[in-house]
Amino acid sequence: MTIDGEFGDFLQRIASIPDLDGGGQSDLLISSMSALGTRGLVRIVSSETGLTIFENVGSATNNDALGATIATLGDFDGDSICDYAAGAPGAHPNGNDSGLIRVFSGATGQKIVDIPGPYAGFEFGRFSLAGIGDVNGDGYADLAAGGFDDHVRVHLGPNGALLRIHPGPLTRPSVAGIGDVDGDLVPDYAVGWPQDGTNGCLTGKVVVYSGTDGSLIYEVYGSTPCTANYDGDHLGRSLSAAGDVDGDGFGDFVAGAPGGLGLQFGAGEGFVRLYSGHTGAIIHEVTADTPGTNDAFGFRVSGGGDVNRDGVPDFMVGAHGDIPEGGISEGWGSVSLFSGATGEMLWKQFGTWFSEPYGRGGVAVLEDLDGDGYAEFALTNDGASFSFQSAGRVIVFRGAPGEVTRYCTPSPNSTGSPAVIDTLGPVSVGNDRLDLVAEPLPAGQFGLFIYATDPAATPFGDGVLCVGGQVYRIGTPTTADSSGVLRSDLPFDEPPANAGPGEIVPGSTWYLQCWYRDPGGPGGNGFNLSDALEVLFTP
Repeated sequence: MTIDGEFGDFLQRIASIPDLDGGGQSDLLISSMSALGTRGLVRIVSSETGLTIFENVGSATNNDALGATIATLGDFDGDSICDYAAGAPGAHPNGNDSGLIRVFSGATGQKIVDIPGPYAGFEFGRFSLAGIGDVNGDGYADLAAGGFDDHVRVHLGPNGALLRIHPGPLTRPSVAGIGDVDGDLVPDYAVGWPQDGTNGCLTGKVVVYSGTDGSLIYEVYGSTPCTANYDGDHLGRSLSAAGDVDGDGFGDFVAGAPGGLGLQFGAGEGFVRLYSGHTGAIIHEVTADTPGTNDAFGFRVSGGGDVNRDGVPDFMVGAHGDIPEGGISEGWGSVSLFSGATGEMLWKQFGTWFSEPYGRGGVAVLEDLDGDGYAEFALTNDGASFSFQSAGRVIVFRGAPGEVTRYCTPSPNSTGSPAVIDTLGPVSVGNDRLDLVAEPLPAGQFGLFIYATDPAATPFGDGVLCVGGQVYRIGTPTTADSSGVLRSDLPFDEPPANAGPGEIVPGSTWYLQCWYRDPGGPGGNGFNLSDALEVLFTP
């Protein structure tokens, strides 16, 4: 599904919201703070018809910038229908740009309440807004939000009463409702402070707070501080609930560290961490598959839906400075989808040009919108221009299979270690950007990647042949570099992967391994093999 904006809309944010039009499937919440001359707009769009159900616009007098942030709240007003909210940082309830959070009825699309920012210049709702569940047990959904300044405010349904304030370091906090992580049956929430210096200059941190009383549960920190040549990790610049990824019964969360704070390019490629909500342990850490100094990988993150129906929620990452290996002629800015189960990249797309980069606007792992059991996922291209200049575009992708599972134990080679095979890039036939890597191999020796129809476990050379059935070569033998790394692309548009019995199609499962020469190997057979991967390919 594609939803196009109108002239000057700059569609920027997207989320899913439980069914509001009676179609039986969840609908879409989209917004743009730049629409209508920065009045801003928020729309509820039917996932079934693509038609607008409700539209809300900001004040023409104040240039509200309504829709700078959006959130699905749950039942805020007690009518048993999910409500929604949007930030309007340009509104003037308590002085210029004090900002406000406007809560809307999911039943009527009308305003329930305005929650004003505390003072001029606070810009309430500019950078963070999230539904956090019912933290005080009164039966109404609650919310947390921040502005430009150094604190986050928690407000209660149904009237927006202030419950508590969380102060923090410097500016631009992020926030996410992450469910119950401490076992007291009350939902908790996380706040990102990207400019925190506890672990070094601008390393950033994420703080998990108790929904019950606002007390600290734990903190996690960025790793690399700022220097003359690096802006600092800025962990917590983006933040999202991730669902229960590790299966322990508690909600988890994903946090971005893009190596910078704003839309300007950072000095590092960035990274994203998926954390256990219960313990704060890192489940996965991922980086861009096209390393560069200005990727801003992690500028946007989203999690929570099971896109490949493996029973584990998956997550998305936006990187507005990511550039393909072929250079800017092939794209600018990217959005990637990762498996929550393994951390492997399942899918990736680049934007078309620097004025329309992917990863700058919203990314969202949605709910299942079409009833097929797969969660959908989406991105916004806020700079897209087509029939209307700078209209913006929302693109919703159908959930699809995709998984990478490691199996088979490799034997040590002459380096003293066993070789390991990895995918580098999305396991997507349509993207056609998948590379295979194996290491450590003996430097300067030939190797070859193979794929097959079945798994196996057959002693072969100094190792184990882990693939069987019909076996196919990928390209021609290549030489491991001086570091013992062997790399090759998997060309989906060339034989044998593009046609015939070896054709790799979306939804198909194949088994991949690396064979390589090892004249000095411990077994004396002159060759060895890596471990293996079972790969379920996406469209």
